[in-house]
Amino acid sequence: MVRVKRGNVARKRRKKILQLAKGYRGAHSRLFRIANQQVMKALRYSYVGRKQKKRFFRKLWITRINAASRYHNNLKVNSPRVSYSHLISSFKKNQINLNRKMLAQLAILDPSTFAILSEIATKSVYNTIVPKASTNRSF
Repeated sequence: MVRVKRGNVARKRRKKILQLAKGYRGAHSRLFRIANQQVMKALRYSYVGRKQKKRFFRKLWITRINAASRYHNNLKVNSPRVSYSHLISSFKKNQINLNRKMLAQLAILDPSTFAILSEIATKSVYNTIVPKASTNRSF
């Protein structure tokens, strides 16, 4: 029976792992078994990190929009308090389809446009009179 030598395949696999472990300290970048564990751990963290980054940025955009909304609202006299949730609700009712990322960018880079947008949205929502529900209910 012919002997099977796997040297080439195994070496390539190990070199690939050690290449990924480059920059790690001590044995974590030199010994295959330990490097393999560290690379697998790092890949798990990078996967989780990509999900956390999306959460973090959404949270940041919401904070920025809320701060800008309250700031522009405080500049006006005798205006209803407009928080983030009221602002987003009024945008949806007025079919202003800007995502949170773009709204946050507008709030920082172009505050005057953001103020105009929020004013348009809040005026139409707060100026509409909602009729009261009738108490006479017949079933």
